[in-house]
Amino acid sequence: MRVPDFAALHHDGKLRLVERDASSLLRLSRWPATELYFGRSKVSRFDDPLQQYGVAYATRSLEVAFAETVLHESALYEAGAWMVPGSMVRERSIVHLEADRTLLLADLTGLSLKALGLDNQVSAGTDYGFTWAISRALHESVPECDGIVYVSRHNNTGEAVALFERSGARVEPSRTQHLESHAALPHLLALLGVELLPDADPPALPGAETSSSRPALKRIR
Repeated sequence: MRVPDFAALHHDGKLRLVERDASSLLRLSRWPATELYFGRSKVSRFDDPLQQYGVAYATRSLEVAFAETVLHESALYEAGAWMVPGSMVRERSIVHLEADRTLLLADLTGLSLKALGLDNQVSAGTDYGFTWAISRALHESVPECDGIVYVSRHNNTGEAVALFERSGARVEPSRTQHLESHAALPHLLALLGVELLPDADPPALPGAETSSSRPALKRIR
């Protein structure tokens, strides 16, 4: 699959730029005091392959953010539930974004994605070289584009956002909250089928021997 000529598609009206209010976006962060973090490490889906501009990832719902961070990074699915160390919840905070203007994002979802000659490899594929190239092409050829809207790989009915550093988005300190104290957390854990483990009892790796003395899994919140 080739990277589209976004400049030509934009000129022809085939590249859809959608508006998003930054205040509708949130992140789950271990380091809220240093947010908003625009990464240049070239490890995530829409990072800049030349590492010249940063990209920050956000969502419009706590469910998507939890799936894309906690479950993606630290969970093991076993016995019909996601096993997550309790520390992975306690150490995270919900940070809400803000900006001085409405953000314009390239719509890489649904029929808008198909009209560009692409498919859901941009959201669920493992070839990050391809998605890095898409990020770079959009950043270079569509200057008014603040980032990308795409389908969350880990919650495929939800929307994820990759924001370019030039968007000017930032975090509103007054709207930062510890995940552990959020009123919706118990419902979220039940909805996703998550079992929080005691910190001394992390999930076993697949194929690893388990001790008969291992305590029974239990929800700790």
